[in-house]
Amino acid sequence: MSIDKEMLLAKCDFFVEAQLWPTHRTLDFQGWLQNFEEDEMETAVLLLSHFIYYSNELTQQLFRYAISKLVSQVCDFSMPSAQAQWDEFTKNVLVTHVTGEDPNPSDSGYHFSRMSRQIVGVEPTQIVTNEEAIERLSFGDSRAVIFVDDFVGSGKQFCETWDRTHGFGNPARHESFSTVTENAQVDVATFYCPVICTWKGNAAIKRRAPRVNVLAAHDIDESYSVFSEACRFWPAEYVQKIESDIRKASKRAGIGRDWRGFNDLGLTIAFEHCIPDATIPLFWHESRNWVPLKKRS
Repeated sequence: MSIDKEMLLAKCDFFVEAQLWPTHRTLDFQGWLQNFEEDEMETAVLLLSHFIYYSNELTQQLFRYAISKLVSQVCDFSMPSAQAQWDEFTKNVLVTHVTGEDPNPSDSGYHFSRMSRQIVGVEPTQIVTNEEAIERLSFGDSRAVIFVDDFVGSGKQFCETWDRTHGFGNPARHESFSTVTENAQVDVATFYCPVICTWKGNAAIKRRAPRVNVLAAHDIDESYSVFSEACRFWPAEYVQKIESDIRKASKRAGIGRDWRGFNDLGLTIAFEHCIPDATIPLFWHESRNWVPLKKRS
């Protein structure tokens, strides 16, 4: 299997001209290819040819699609009352986003929370922090919660958000999403609407939080991993050579133990606003020895 390097560069230039990709300054594919040694070039060309880039506009459209899946879950479109069903649902729903151990205002989840105001049609008071959501659910003020996000890799971050305990009230109560959905005064429906969810993330969430209905715009399976023998990008006999080249180039670039991407996911995905840590670092790593294809921030 071989892809002509010059034809690939021409295709990349076309993507830039068609505004499917950003400018060369943001996505430096020519500089990135120069990182590789001659015997690695075929692998580099294959990786670049299967690099998946989501612009902000495309990401927003995919998020809309995830929400449309939610609408289909909540409303019976065979009934004339479908719109009334949705209106009733949105009156009682809270929207929050998945957070890390130390929530940061720059987290992409905040962006998706704000975007959901227009797409879901909720009031600003219904877009809340995790702490606020847990408190309001515990008192029966809401009957449903929607988690929004861009990407689910290993599922670890969602599971931690689900189990993280928050204190509120006087006298103080300590609850997590896990406990409050079990003990709430009314049944609580829980939905997770990310743009992309991997097979590992989906499995982890189903194990830890089986009540959560994961409705991703795009579910990706193991075939999206460059290290899988089932990889959709090239025949299975290429995997060993590609993995060897990635390992060698990663060592030369100064990339440590996560050279396969977080949780060994080995993805080739980037958003305009970020690159998931499940994507192989060769795409985003930056050092004296390595020019990134796209910087992480």
